[in-house]
Amino acid sequence: MRKKLVLTAAVWTAVIFFLFFFFGRSSAKSEPKNYYFPEIRIEINIERDGSFIVDEYRTYDFEGSFSGISLWIPLYTNRQGYRYDVKIDDFKVLDEQGLPLRIDLSRASGKLTAKWYYRASNQLRTLVKVPIK
Repeated sequence: MRKKLVLTAAVWTAVIFFLFFFFGRSSAKSEPKNYYFPEIRIEINIERDGSFIVDEYRTYDFEGSFSGISLWIPLYTNRQGYRYDVKIDDFKVLDEQGLPLRIDLSRASGKLTAKWYYRASNQLRTLVKVPIK
């Protein structure tokens, strides 16, 4: 009886392992994700007071599903012994229709971090960043 019980437990263990390995691997695979920029266009307008406005148009080619992306901008730079601070008055990201996307902004460790949210899946999208004034 004990040998039969051990044999039954071993068979069930093998069956469960096989099912988990076979079906678990296929369902655990995630969709590959990647993106690249087939086009980036940046327009800079310099104001009389030395400030400038940057409009940045990035066309993303998304492979897979995406819901957001982030970047950071340094808030100062040191050049030849001088420190230059960057003041960012306005930062927004617009979709293809010119509608603003939801953005989370934070300032820490000398940089502005921005994360904006959208939906994209296997498609081209052009988003417009208006980050600096």
